[in-house]
Amino acid sequence: MRPDRHRFQSVRSGLRASRTKPLADLAVIDLTKRFGTTTALDSVSLNVRSGQFVSLVGASGCGKTTLLRIVAGFTRSDAGTVTVDGARIDALAPHRREIGFVFQSYALFPTKTVAQNIAFGLRLRRKSSAEIASRVAELAALVRLEEITDRYPHQLSGGQQQRVALARALAPWPKLLLLDEPLSALDARIRAHLRTEIRSITNQTGVTAIYVTHDQEEALSISDRVAVMDHGRIVQEDDPVSLYRRPRTRFVAEFVGESNILGARSDGNGAVVIDGLGTRIARPAELPEAEHYAVSIRPENVMLGNGHGEALTTGRLVAADFLGPAVRLRIAIGSQAELVALCPSAQWIGAGIDAEGHVPISVAAEDIAVFPDGEAAGA
Repeated sequence: MRPDRHRFQSVRSGLRASRTKPLADLAVIDLTKRFGTTTALDSVSLNVRSGQFVSLVGASGCGKTTLLRIVAGFTRSDAGTVTVDGARIDALAPHRREIGFVFQSYALFPTKTVAQNIAFGLRLRRKSSAEIASRVAELAALVRLEEITDRYPHQLSGGQQQRVALARALAPWPKLLLLDEPLSALDARIRAHLRTEIRSITNQTGVTAIYVTHDQEEALSISDRVAVMDHGRIVQEDDPVSLYRRPRTRFVAEFVGESNILGARSDGNGAVVIDGLGTRIARPAELPEAEHYAVSIRPENVMLGNGHGEALTTGRLVAADFLGPAVRLRIAIGSQAELVALCPSAQWIGAGIDAEGHVPISVAAEDIAVFPDGEAAGA
């Protein structure tokens, strides 16, 4: 019989009470790493506060796994420092850094049971049998595997193996937990469920965590902060809402979610004029004066009909895909530009499209992100 909710609450309270290591602040300062002529990391800096959950996202080869491995001690940097609570850990061997690591492949020991895999780090640290048994029981309950601790990895599903790997990484009370694309081998439905579980478990244990993923939705849904990497650099690090609503470069706008990118030009008086819309909006104070800019508009922020925002024009419908609760539209504006709009079906039905396919559209100024022109999309 499965334990009841009260026992789970007791176990989880015990996890908090039994934590013997303080939470940790991590500082990565000007890390550089080259592999031959390839620069994997280019003066990367990142601060993670105690108890935070930070995700690294970016295309394959952008440097996110290299950064994680340098923090863990598996790879040496060519320059820069890594500190935990202000103390440098660069020279320490991986097992002395008090860091838990969940590998993409899980790396479970095939000849050890679930309990023995979870206990591995504790045995290396020569903990007593009683302490090991108690900690294994706590973590097995936390990851909901307490009924199958005698099974071997080949007898487990992919999701169960991932939970074992997470419990093993947490067992020695690490100051930091590093996770390298731990859900990439699982199907979409299981991934969506387990990512929520991972965040719940890190919340309950209070561990400081860095999570590497190529899935932007995954990162946005579970993180306190998200760092977007491109060609060995962090190009923007922000909370998920700000990152999505206020991308600072074209690369971030196009990599994180979907975005309409339009050109814009300065009016010489502190505003920019958007191509195709012909609308002026204030230039963000942090942007220097320039002749040309670019703007990002998310599809869900393109509204059909009048009166929804300051950026108002009439477009011509090019295509419409009915998706049930929503409709995805391609709308031509100006002589060359197009906007993709994603609107509720009810709004689409009452949009007032004329016989020639013309439809009024508008965008609120606060839903338009402005950044310097010339960013290479997908670079």
